[in-house]
Amino acid sequence: MSIRRLARRLAALGGVTLIVAACSTASGAAPETLDAIGGELQATTWILDSYAVDGTLTVVPVDQYADADFRSQRVTGVAGCNEYNAVYQNGGRLLLIGMTATLRRACDETTDAFGSAYLALLDQSRYYGIRADTLVIRGPDLAVLLVFNAAPANPLLGSWIVDSYASAPNTLIAPLEGTELTAVFGLARVGGSSGCNTYDGPYTTNGTVAAIGPLATTRMACAEDVMEQETAFLAALQGVGRIQRGAQTIELQDLNGGTLVKLRRPSPAVEVSPSPSTGPTASPGPTLTPATPSASPSVAPSASPTPSPTPTPTPTPTPAATPTPAPTVKPPASVPPTATCTLSLPTGLPAAGSATVVYPADWNTVTAPPAAACRYFDPEPITVPADPSTLTTAVMIKSDTTTTYDAALAAATNPTAWNVLTNESVTVSGLPAHLIEATSSAGSPGVPEGSTRYGYLINVGGRPAWIETIGTVGDATYTANTSVVDLMAAESTITAP
Repeated sequence: MSIRRLARRLAALGGVTLIVAACSTASGAAPETLDAIGGELQATTWILDSYAVDGTLTVVPVDQYADADFRSQRVTGVAGCNEYNAVYQNGGRLLLIGMTATLRRACDETTDAFGSAYLALLDQSRYYGIRADTLVIRGPDLAVLLVFNAAPANPLLGSWIVDSYASAPNTLIAPLEGTELTAVFGLARVGGSSGCNTYDGPYTTNGTVAAIGPLATTRMACAEDVMEQETAFLAALQGVGRIQRGAQTIELQDLNGGTLVKLRRPSPAVEVSPSPSTGPTASPGPTLTPATPSASPSVAPSASPTPSPTPTPTPTPTPAATPTPAPTVKPPASVPPTATCTLSLPTGLPAAGSATVVYPADWNTVTAPPAAACRYFDPEPITVPADPSTLTTAVMIKSDTTTTYDAALAAATNPTAWNVLTNESVTVSGLPAHLIEATSSAGSPGVPEGSTRYGYLINVGGRPAWIETIGTVGDATYTANTSVVDLMAAESTITAP
């Protein structure tokens, strides 16, 4: 199908959509749901801020990246680690995108899934609105699919592989064999893999100088040489330095011009293919042309009047792909002496979960009243107030019988209330869980605005349970408490009903 034919088809679809929209307008439903009507798409690179996951708007993970550049009826950009190219048509508030083609670099499974999800949502575009520096794209039912922010002039944006880093002054070394160091720069945060753990933190840049950090990491333990590499790489990455651009490389240099970290774009494409949800070839360009399928061969009629039927071969079943399980939380490299207590985790009558909670032996816990027992932990003696629900300690275990685990997860990562620093799927005592570190931006129950919650949200029979601490990122007490939370999540035994 030619681009001209596609344009006619999109125009016809646009006419139908506008008729439907007009009906909605008459009922008073559509305009009130839109953030804005249309706007200038071109001359701006749009960086993806959040996207719909199972109907819930979700902030892009700090180690993922996607963008969109609308020019001359084509939209191009990066989806995960691959470039894409599609045809679009817009008018008023209508936006139709189709015939997507994409490069096929070898990405990790998580990045592939993110890129595919982004492109699938892009193909569902029907309406858009731009207000200030924000682009909102909605689907046929006006549900928000994608939210973008306008990008400043920033050469760091996107995904990078660490080619080398400074292990000592004027000494660059490559990552250890079998490890990969990465950096993904969004609008204001950078994250990636530091060889053993993942890291993330803020950064700013004016295009020529960048200030990166402070960076926070997860707390997995690896081989000694890998941990030494991680420490050296993160030390080289953090701080203030110059940006030296290359064709497909970036050097982060100290203020004297010495190279601290050298980054390169992911490896070249190995093939080009159309997106699974796209239509026929759109001739997107010399490096983005999908392969044309071979024509089916004609079958010549048999000369025999009574051919013998050919037995139908039995197909060999393709084994289902085994999903990669979430990692089990590991205890700190050095575990102090511990004590235990027994906790009841109500998940709704008549069944309840239970837990044998492991905590530092030199810490204190609450034994009465029963509703507060084995839920509060602190290095200092604990006095229970007249209203136990107002008690706050260094580490707390909380559960909620009035909501579901999925609803609690959505609330804990809601971008309108939280600045999410970490959101990782993990396994705690054999149960599905998420490790979440997020700073309250609107004030939440038990977490004042500006404070950060670090904890494991655990699915106990469909109900949520937290092992958490509240504090300020970078504060020594907060950092110590997060280690205790890790210890308790790794060592405690939880039984779901």
